[in-house]
Amino acid sequence: MSSVERFQLVGWKGGWTLPSVDPECLRAIVFVALSKSPVDVMLNTSPWNAPESVYPFLCGPSPKSIKSGAENIIKYLKTQGFECCHDSTHITPYEEADAYALESYTKSSLAALLDYLWWADEDFFRRVSQPWYAKDSTLFGKFVWVHYQRRRVMARLFTTPDTQLSVDKMEIIRRKIVQKAKQCLEDLSVKLSDKTFIFGLQPSALDATIFSYLAPLFYIPWKNKDVRQELFMDSLDKFKNLKSYVDRIRKRYLDGTNLSVQTVRRPVRWYDPIVNRIQKHRDTLIFIAFAGAVNLYLLRRTIGRLRFNWPAFNNHSRQRSQEYIEMAKNLGLDPPSTPNL
Repeated sequence: MSSVERFQLVGWKGGWTLPSVDPECLRAIVFVALSKSPVDVMLNTSPWNAPESVYPFLCGPSPKSIKSGAENIIKYLKTQGFECCHDSTHITPYEEADAYALESYTKSSLAALLDYLWWADEDFFRRVSQPWYAKDSTLFGKFVWVHYQRRRVMARLFTTPDTQLSVDKMEIIRRKIVQKAKQCLEDLSVKLSDKTFIFGLQPSALDATIFSYLAPLFYIPWKNKDVRQELFMDSLDKFKNLKSYVDRIRKRYLDGTNLSVQTVRRPVRWYDPIVNRIQKHRDTLIFIAFAGAVNLYLLRRTIGRLRFNWPAFNNHSRQRSQEYIEMAKNLGLDPPSTPNL
């Protein structure tokens, strides 16, 4: 890669002082910042624009995608000579093994919690997640993709042999997710101790991973009071060093001019006010649609009953016609033709 050749990293847009709210997108962005890679960050809100529908992805000077997924992007940038300070100069074989284990442990423990808080928590999804996607998404994204993604995540979180998942079983799974995340936070707090970064004074690729899964927990205003209480989110003394850790990385590497970030805004469409009004009065419209469907069903049943009585009416008409014909014959008149009933 030449010194003037720049790449483009495309990922989900951000919020709450974070460049992206997706942990894997955030992981790739933080690695770019820590390694000082010649990569421009482009944030988007259209999942169908990504190759294989996977964010983040890395593009070269040509529109052709090079790598998809944070893991592949980081590996590719490392092969091009862009590494974090500690990885390139001071990392030991023991630290490499430790980094691999901690990375897997952090992702497996905190990813499920973030998915639960963002997608499965009904109150947060209705008040925050869904409007957040709908704000800059297309019409298809507002009504189709968001709910499809939520069902997919829910199926992954609550995988069970039972066909019917009761509320009690969902609560048991939620507690397991929270307990596993809590244990991970405690272990990370002990591992970090009072150090600047995980391995000392210089950042490594492991810091990008740990930051990307910790920062959303601290910065996004989660609504679930039970989870907040169980994870000590309302009292940061428990994980004070972790909060200082994510604040340090965000202010030092993600704020200001240290990173080239551009957010793609979808142009305002003519139907946006209508869609927003529909979403605002969704419950009322659902009730009106249900009432209309019930009335239509009752109307069809009424018409069906009227049709059931028509044959009796036709028989009565034929009988009266025969009486008129017999009367005409008795009077010596030509009988009228029988109507085709």
